[in-house]
Amino acid sequence: MDFVSVLSAQGGSGDDPFTVFAPTNDAFAALSSIPGEADLIPILQHHVIATANIRSGDLTPNGVTTTPATLEGDTFTITLPGTNGNIADVTDGAGNTGIGIDAVDVQAVNGIIHVLDAVLLPNTMN
Repeated sequence: MDFVSVLSAQGGSGDDPFTVFAPTNDAFAALSSIPGEADLIPILQHHVIATANIRSGDLTPNGVTTTPATLEGDTFTITLPGTNGNIADVTDGAGNTGIGIDAVDVQAVNGIIHVLDAVLLPNTMN
């Protein structure tokens, strides 16, 4: 399953929900280098969880939630409460910290979107 088919889901009428952790434009601009297509696909897939509509209320309060596997295959963790003004803190599949969730629960027809202040990177060792 690829992220285009998950997100398009026949114009938003698909049966399976999804969750997208969407970086802001500033988050993509802050990448130290622009990834090539071979690297970009797994990075984008690391932001999408298919068959799960994960709302902020589904996260472990005052603790750590590990997500289901992303389309790329890794998981990442979400820690509540967040620090430095973040709603929650995220550690991506590569182990990078300092990633914040800025907005939650933007409901789409067949999924939900949460906004990140940084791009999530997958574990390149698997």
